[in-house]
Amino acid sequence: MEVSISGLLVNDGRQPCSLCGSPIDVTLTAINEVREPRFNFTVNLRQTAQRELILLLQEAAEADGRFNFTVSYLKGLGFFVEKINHQVGDWAKDRSWWHTYSEQPGYGAHCEGVSSYVPDHKESVVFLLTNRTLSLSRCPQV
Repeated sequence: MEVSISGLLVNDGRQPCSLCGSPIDVTLTAINEVREPRFNFTVNLRQTAQRELILLLQEAAEADGRFNFTVSYLKGLGFFVEKINHQVGDWAKDRSWWHTYSEQPGYGAHCEGVSSYVPDHKESVVFLLTNRTLSLSRCPQV
């Protein structure tokens, strides 16, 4: 269970510490290929604690005020990325959605969401606003 205190996600002590991971370097990139204004925006996090992607998104927004995101929480599923830099995925309107994947060979599409996915050292995580159909066949839950 996670609780929010002053806008920060804090672990309640019943799960492993979310802020205690080894120092890693991670690159987060947001790309909007669907509608104007299109963008390709990157935040590099250096020597940050290895932890869940949702917390790294938060750190990226704190590190660079030009980067922002909005999530919703779905009971039993966790956080769902709604918007990045004010661009919303709208499946009903134009079949757009925020697809998350890693650029490194062997990684590909993330099977876990931002609440549970923990990037590796030197991983580049991409959030792509797309309306293309992409295969998630390697994910056992899909």
